[in-house]
Amino acid sequence: MSRRPLSWHRAARAWLCAATLATGCAAHAADLQVQTLTHPGNGATQRFPFVVAADAALAQRINQRLFIESFERMAPAQAGAGLRELDAQVWQSTPSLGFRVLRNDARILSLQIQGESCGAYCENYTASHAFDAGTGRHLESEDLLTPQGRDALARRMQQNDLPAMRRQVAALKKSHRPAPKARRNAE
Repeated sequence: MSRRPLSWHRAARAWLCAATLATGCAAHAADLQVQTLTHPGNGATQRFPFVVAADAALAQRINQRLFIESFERMAPAQAGAGLRELDAQVWQSTPSLGFRVLRNDARILSLQIQGESCGAYCENYTASHAFDAGTGRHLESEDLLTPQGRDALARRMQQNDLPAMRRQVAALKKSHRPAPKARRNAE
């Protein structure tokens, strides 16, 4: 995957995932169950999360968000329907798919979906999601950071990337060879 500059939003989302993972030690009993939906792929089984809860509307809210963002389709009403409703075109453009549960307690459900997406070319991706376990609401960076905090985080992430960018520019300058000068025709 090509590296692109980190925006405050992407930096905050990464921070949110790290924070939910780090605080996972204090977790309580989970009200949400994360089941694994599978689809046989080319050489590897595709795995995708499906949330089940006593509050079906809460679980459906989470599943809809995950399916719409991942497949641009509505989630099945029941885990039994699994990934069968997704057509071959989806699987052709998604040769690998998996997930990890980073945190699952009475407060937060945090998931990380990893896969490979293919269009003109294939590239790996990671999508991180955090949900309020009581409401099913998708948590955004705005839920955790003030505008000043977002700006500070974006500046810090850019400062961390600056040495790598300078090394890359230096390497490109070093490998650059000037074009040969054109010969003058003697008349």
